[in-house]
Amino acid sequence: ETVGTFRIYNRTYEYDDYDTDGDLKETYMRKYSGGELTFGRPVTEYTTNYVTLRNRKDSYVRHVDDGNMGDRSHDTKWLDDNFGTTRSITLEHVTDTRDNVYNPMSGSRVSFSSEFAGFGGDFDFQKYTFDGQHYIRAGRSQVFALRGRYGVGTGDISEFNQYRIGGQGSLRGYREDQFRGDREFLGTIEYRFPVVKKVQGAIFTDWGGAWDSGLTPDDLHGSIGVGISLTTPIGPLRFDYGWGDDGGRVHFSVGSSF
Repeated sequence: ETVGTFRIYNRTYEYDDYDTDGDLKETYMRKYSGGELTFGRPVTEYTTNYVTLRNRKDSYVRHVDDGNMGDRSHDTKWLDDNFGTTRSITLEHVTDTRDNVYNPMSGSRVSFSSEFAGFGGDFDFQKYTFDGQHYIRAGRSQVFALRGRYGVGTGDISEFNQYRIGGQGSLRGYREDQFRGDREFLGTIEYRFPVVKKVQGAIFTDWGGAWDSGLTPDDLHGSIGVGISLTTPIGPLRFDYGWGDDGGRVHFSVGSSF
């Protein structure tokens, strides 16, 4: 049975752009608009193939505040290279044997995806990504959660289409999207344990980075941290504190973690 989802977005917001040292480059108003249409078809009990059609436009609206790059609203090359319309098709193959989608204690989820962009848009590129998650029960209510992700991109990839590493959901202890590039690596080991009813604690280490080519030791970054997850009527609330190269940082998210 084929299933489909449709997402439409039209958002304008103030965006803080940071460099790899975590220093502000510029604050500006950014807008993105468009939509995505995804079709999924199960192949077996545990395996599903997906096709996603994406049409998205990223726009630089106006300068707000200076950082170390100043006002880039007149930098026509940077604007042309990074703002415009992305039209792409993504093919994804997912195998999911987790015992619970929201709080897995055993099983795995493995996905392979390929995104092809062009089709009359402003950017022509390809991205190939592997993402694996594995869960090992370590007692009645304790679990080791492992994650590994690797991606390679080729072609004309804009900043907002590059791989982005940093912040909640990837490399904790760093700013959101602090590292960007045409390639990425991310690895996590996390130990989760019950604290009291509807409260779960976690100890984790994250390792990863994003770079363009020629990986060096400076491109990989690590962190350690602790987290707590609260089960609420609106879904899980997750708070993490991660220590990275530049000190500690608090992260917050709504919904299940990996």
